[in-house]
Amino acid sequence: MIDLYTIALNHRELGSPSHWDWLSEAEQQRARQFHIPQLTQRYVVSHAALRLVLGRHTGRHPSEIYFQTNAWGRPEINGGPHFSLTHSDSIAVIAVSISVPIGVDVEDISTKIDIDILRGIMSTEEIRRLDSSDPQGDALLRLWTRKEAILKAFGRGLSYDARQLTVGFDPAKFNFWRHVALREGNKTLDFILTDVCISERVTAAVALSGRSTDAAVTVRSVEI
Repeated sequence: MIDLYTIALNHRELGSPSHWDWLSEAEQQRARQFHIPQLTQRYVVSHAALRLVLGRHTGRHPSEIYFQTNAWGRPEINGGPHFSLTHSDSIAVIAVSISVPIGVDVEDISTKIDIDILRGIMSTEEIRRLDSSDPQGDALLRLWTRKEAILKAFGRGLSYDARQLTVGFDPAKFNFWRHVALREGNKTLDFILTDVCISERVTAAVALSGRSTDAAVTVRSVEI
């Protein structure tokens, strides 16, 4: 079971000063670095929501969630569960997996993808399709979110050359898992990927390490 949790980043209760105490000193310091109150609010809400969700999965108080980072900066919890946090505009999505590393990405449909930046992370096959079929709008966002989701599940982010990864522009098939191979040196690493329906306003994808395609995805709002 894969659990996806959504939270509106203008959530007043989670953004209130009383929930600052849930955050670590480093998180509080990061929140204060934003010079725009709305950005501070969104940071606090998303991280308080993450702690609330993980606390419920582990049986701990949100303030008792302690993060560590891997060699490439991905936050983790010793002993699990695996998780991923993403946000775009006014919504955040938290993905939780008990058994294997997970990655999630979401983009508001109004997001404009710079085609030159996109070309810098596209595989040779994807560039060929881009030049031949000229995909637009939602297709470009699908490619972006799919790549981000897999790279987050891999745990190395953009330190990995995304041009080695092909995810394509094909139309979304919600909750339909497909295998994606990622190469590292002489090794082939297996991931599964699916588009997920969060709302009509966003494009989203989730990825898992491994080949098993029997995982069920549940989407729900964070309840306080």
